[in-house]
Amino acid sequence: MSTRRRDRASENEQAHSDGADPEADPLAPPGGSLQGVPVREITPSVYRGAYYCPPPPFSPEMDSVEWLEWLEDFFCVSRVPPSNHGVVARYLLSDSVRRELYPAGHAKEISFEEFKKRLLGTYGPEETTGQLIQRFHTLQKREGQTIEQYAQEVAEVGRRAGVSERGLVARFAGGITSKQAYMAMLLQEPSTLAEARKLVSKVMRAEEDFHQSRQSHTSNPKPEKTEVAQSIEALIREICNKYQMSGRQTPSEFLKQLIGKPVMVKLNSGLDYRGILACLDGYLNVALEQTEEYANGQLKQKYGDAFIRGNNVLYISTQKRLGKLFHISTTSNGRSSQDK
Repeated sequence: MSTRRRDRASENEQAHSDGADPEADPLAPPGGSLQGVPVREITPSVYRGAYYCPPPPFSPEMDSVEWLEWLEDFFCVSRVPPSNHGVVARYLLSDSVRRELYPAGHAKEISFEEFKKRLLGTYGPEETTGQLIQRFHTLQKREGQTIEQYAQEVAEVGRRAGVSERGLVARFAGGITSKQAYMAMLLQEPSTLAEARKLVSKVMRAEEDFHQSRQSHTSNPKPEKTEVAQSIEALIREICNKYQMSGRQTPSEFLKQLIGKPVMVKLNSGLDYRGILACLDGYLNVALEQTEEYANGQLKQKYGDAFIRGNNVLYISTQKRLGKLFHISTTSNGRSSQDK
């Protein structure tokens, strides 16, 4: 007993010399008391799935059905949220399998059901040759599937079924939805599936560009008339008013009656020069030059550079001259006539 007391006393002395309290809880950390909190609670609250070992990364030599069952058991005991099943499953793939199921540049955000479909479709139980051929001949481009993805599916199923390159091209052509692309393949007759895929991609991109250009063209509002077109229309209205045109007559009807032949008028942002010539043919000689406003320069002052008379040439322009429209010569009786 005395020996035991001496040993205990020596332990207490050693503890005092180390600065420790011999009466303290031996489970407490050096920093002091845990204040009533159980020691196991000092472990950080982490995701419980970390306590369970996930299945090993899937590789081609493994049984895909058995591996999926193991994976679903792991989801259950680890309480992985269903929304994360696809992400975790993709993470538990070997590099080679991940590259095959998720090629670079393709969307990776898929559901777990789609993941299982891809995995079993590629590494599932082997189909017989007859089953593969039957599935091959039913392949069609699905909605939302790109040309590249469809071509890859044709290649994978067809080569497993032992289909020739010519058969791959024929099946690929039969499953596309674009008539233009199908006709292009019939005309150019690509010899390989890669050539057929490039041809169809090119045609379908051209189709998309065409439809987009048509849509943008029809959706754009009609441009406003230019300053020149507005000035010509204003001049026509002014001359028509001077001749007391009936309110029921349009400027074209008035000019047709005045000139004695049909007048083609097209005054828009494009400025059809032939239409303007037809409109002004014989019209300025009869109407414009007989007005006092033209003689004293009031029209030029009113309409700016839209109407300029110089060197017996009439021009229509805005900031710069748009082009010579017609020449006017003076006859012996003093009246002007058009020199065609």
